Amino acid sequence: MTDTSLDAARMIDVGELSQVTGLSKPTLWRHHEAGLIPAGCKIGRAVRWRLRTGDPDTGVMDWLEAGCPSRAEAGSGRDNDQRPTA
Repeated sequence: MTDTSLDAARMIDVGELSQVTGLSKPTLWRHHEAGLIPAGCKIGRAVRWRLRTGDPDTGVMDWLEAGCPSRAEAGSGRDNDQRPTA
């Protein structure tokens, strides 16, 4: 297997997600509920995230490379530069 295929198959828990993003676990859970981070996969009672899928909606590294769009923005196909400002 190549490194890319290993990344595609790899799933991480909230602790590893915290290390990758630099966000605290409570912040990640709030962002998860608000749809601000890629969708996690529920496996039993646990939630895991895919490291790379090619889609910022579901892959953590893809999401980071796309500029951290919310799931609604990532799924809409809009360019990140067109993100509304508050």
